[in-house]
Amino acid sequence: KEAKSINRLKIYIDFKKPRGGLCIEIVQEVYTSQGYELHVENAPWARALMLVKEGHYDILPNAWLSQERTQFLAYSTPYAKVRVKVVKKKGDVFEYTGIQCLSKKRVGIVRGADYGTEFTNAIDISKEEGTNMIQNTKKLIAGRIDLILEDQIGLVTTLLEKAPTLLRDIEFETTPFSNNELYVACGLGNPRCQKLIETFNRGLEQIKANGTYRAILSRYGLKEGSIQ
Repeated sequence: KEAKSINRLKIYIDFKKPRGGLCIEIVQEVYTSQGYELHVENAPWARALMLVKEGHYDILPNAWLSQERTQFLAYSTPYAKVRVKVVKKKGDVFEYTGIQCLSKKRVGIVRGADYGTEFTNAIDISKEEGTNMIQNTKKLIAGRIDLILEDQIGLVTTLLEKAPTLLRDIEFETTPFSNNELYVACGLGNPRCQKLIETFNRGLEQIKANGTYRAILSRYGLKEGSIQ
């Protein structure tokens, strides 16, 4: 039986890792189990979001839930959790104990990403947008910004692949900035939106039941249901 084809995906994850990385490996396995074939491309997050919103591409495989975006995106069942950390330059004495600590700080963020209503509405935090996490890390080390907000596992794995020397010059704060669930998201204007979301939810249940999901997480040293 010929596989059904999902249109090319545009997101900002590094797909040069074996099997494409954790998120893509899970999403790929889910859709493959339902007879679909995924075609994946890289793009900056803001552009990826726009292309999915406008229906040019089918899904964002690693979206965080944003109430604002529910106006134009449908979300699947969450399939994992990601911990966002405050990242500082090595040797910085700054200690993160809550969002109030970011007052008067220049904080690097990825353009188009959502960091929560409280952060977005904070007028005393200077939000410095960058195209991607590597660009923000370089700005941090160069002293052009004070801190960055980033998924710890995502940042470490990306730097190990593309710029490993940068890891020597950064530190992660212990207290998480946020804990976010990961979803597959599809533009509401996409005629296949409901079908693609329902298919993912059904496939996710299937790979959890047959042990595939647990096996994928174990390859990354993770326990079922969380990315920590």
